[in-house]
Amino acid sequence: MSAPLLEVEDLTVAYDGAVAVEGVGFTLARGRTLALLGRNGAGKSTTLRAIMGLVPHRRGRLRFAGCDLTRLRPHEIARLGIGYVPEERRIFRRLTVLENLEVGRRPAREAGNPWTLERLFALFPQLADRRHHRGDQLSGGEQQMLAIARALRGHPELLLLDEPSEGLAPAVVRQLLKALWEARRSGLTLLLSEQNWRFARQLAEEACVLEKGRVRFRGPLAELEAREELRRAWLAV
Repeated sequence: MSAPLLEVEDLTVAYDGAVAVEGVGFTLARGRTLALLGRNGAGKSTTLRAIMGLVPHRRGRLRFAGCDLTRLRPHEIARLGIGYVPEERRIFRRLTVLENLEVGRRPAREAGNPWTLERLFALFPQLADRRHHRGDQLSGGEQQMLAIARALRGHPELLLLDEPSEGLAPAVVRQLLKALWEARRSGLTLLLSEQNWRFARQLAEEACVLEKGRVRFRGPLAELEAREELRRAWLAV
């Protein structure tokens, strides 16, 4: 078997002496999708930020495509091929859709189908219609689409998505699912943080459930779906 694209081993992160994530570990194979699930405050976002080098970790090993991420800065991690869509989206609100996409542009990789503007607009038709609108003129759903499109413009191999469905109307969530499925078909690997396991199960094959910063379940998402007692214990609000 080929080596995993992403390896997280014994990850421990603390803020001001308080442990937010302790001993978290999982692997993610190329072309697959893994969902980090858990209630608010479980450590999901912290795990994504640690992978991106946005928060220091006290202990653990992080490897991407065989490269040790431990001492790399966020921009160096991004250049290796990891895209990140934070929960807050963080689009440039005073820039247009086209300008936001230009900010995220990086040279295409040798292998694969590059994420051109035409391809991104086919994935998100709403953005094509709003290409000359500023970020602060977009709806919440359109801003989420723009944040994802901007990340894809950097031609990542792995895309980290933090709570992608949060606060979105059901119709927008369906559009987002369709777009992410299309991106997956191109070979993109996804790691998503979600409270909504019903959203996650439509994308992910594997799950890692966190509670109070620790792994409580790791395995096929189908197994989690079949075991209601696990969902009640660690996912029910």
